[in-house]
Amino acid sequence: SPVAAHPFKDMESAAWASEAVEYLYKEGIVNGRSETEFVPSATVTRAELVKMICQAMKIEETTTQITFSDVVGSEWFAPFANRALAAGIVKGDGGAFYGNREITREDAAVIIFRALGLENGGEVTFTDAETVSDYAKEAVTAFCNGKIVNGYSDNAFKPQANATRAEVAVMLSRVSDIFSKEVK
Repeated sequence: SPVAAHPFKDMESAAWASEAVEYLYKEGIVNGRSETEFVPSATVTRAELVKMICQAMKIEETTTQITFSDVVGSEWFAPFANRALAAGIVKGDGGAFYGNREITREDAAVIIFRALGLENGGEVTFTDAETVSDYAKEAVTAFCNGKIVNGYSDNAFKPQANATRAEVAVMLSRVSDIFSKEVK
């Protein structure tokens, strides 16, 4: 069998995401939690997602001062939060970034949607569409219609479920062609 282009030995449980992880790893957008473990079922924090998006979209450093009340310059994610704020990708919640908070599937969709400046159209066909928060409806609709996210086997989106590393990798790899067009 061909050798995987990533070093992770724990992708069996998320084989459906292996190709996405391989692409993002080669592009330097994702790393493992260790040299040989990607930990695909682990949740993703807001800080981790913002870092991945900044790297995927090649969002440059900014001189804009961080205005999040809970981000200090010494935190590893401070420069990424700063870039994402300046680019309008994140707005925060009541002036705070909450970088260590696990990100929900709908919030991941919203942040990636903003990063891409996607257009919305159509309707959400997920069985639990009515449970999507109002602020996320446009992003989830665009992701549903663009086949960027799939529902679970019962065709539910589970908007308030925490996004896993495997799920985020698939979302980012599916929009990677859009990212690369933005950069050119």
